[in-house]
Amino acid sequence: MDIEELHILKYLEGTLSDDERISFETKLEKSPSLQQEVEDIRFLINAVNKIQLLHNVKTIEHWKKISFKLSLLKLKDKIAKSFQILTMAVFFPLLIVFFIGGRMLLEKNIAANELIEVKSAYGLVSKIILPDSSQVYLNSGSTLVYPRSFSNSLRSVNLNGEAYFIVKANPDKQFEVKLDDNLSVCAYGTEFNINSYEDQNWISTVLVNGNISVNKQIGETSFNVIQPGQIAIYNRQTKNIDVMNTNLTVATAWKDGKIVFRRAKMPEIIYRLSKHFNVIIELKDEALKEYEFSATFTTESLTEILNLIKKASPIKWHYVEPKQKNDESYTKRKVIISLI
Repeated sequence: MDIEELHILKYLEGTLSDDERISFETKLEKSPSLQQEVEDIRFLINAVNKIQLLHNVKTIEHWKKISFKLSLLKLKDKIAKSFQILTMAVFFPLLIVFFIGGRMLLEKNIAANELIEVKSAYGLVSKIILPDSSQVYLNSGSTLVYPRSFSNSLRSVNLNGEAYFIVKANPDKQFEVKLDDNLSVCAYGTEFNINSYEDQNWISTVLVNGNISVNKQIGETSFNVIQPGQIAIYNRQTKNIDVMNTNLTVATAWKDGKIVFRRAKMPEIIYRLSKHFNVIIELKDEALKEYEFSATFTTESLTEILNLIKKASPIKWHYVEPKQKNDESYTKRKVIISLI
């Protein structure tokens, strides 16, 4: 080893005197080659020190201990991952089932509480399919309210106006039509017609086939079971229900777009025409109330029907045009019928 290398070693070991260190650092600052040589020797010294340190450690013994600890950590990690997989395999499907079941139950409850209202325009007949596949024909100016989904125990709808029901049979779930005055019509599967406009003083129910009961609940509940071909008429004033035979064609022809009169007196004629065409019809002479008329109308307008009645009876008629009211709406069109 030359003198230069010896100086470098003593410098790195810190054994030079102050004068020698100052002299060496001055020389080191001016010589890049010397700086590189110092760094190379510093690197070798550090490497030798690390090798000696490794030889002083019991490498195999320490490796065994470290290896054992690593094995335990790996085993613990595998067990944790296996438990997570098992938990997810069991819990996740259950979570999906509960989520779907809960969502279906929620949607069912929402559907059961959500009401749909259908109103048939004047002069038209609307057909409705209920959630249980029952069919309803809704007459001119009538309104039906029903839930989007029926409950488990009852199929219930609300009617204002006239409707023809074809109820799908279900002995386990009663079908109920709620009307005004705490009146209701109940069935399990049958066909019947209900006329319940709120501006008239009576409600009628005609049974076409099957069995129904007309129920009135004030104080004690009263049940009136009627037979096919019969009509039950409830009087809003007396609160009584009368049952009698009726003409099914006359009572139900409207659902096929027909207006049928069979020896019908003028009060019945003007009532049905006023409902169908949404007009007010007035009789000017009391004697007109006893006039009878028989006919079947399908596509005729109100003007055509009135002219046909005029040909068969000694009457005359004219329109009173609507007038604008204070709220800027208009009165209904009116028809005046009088004797010639």
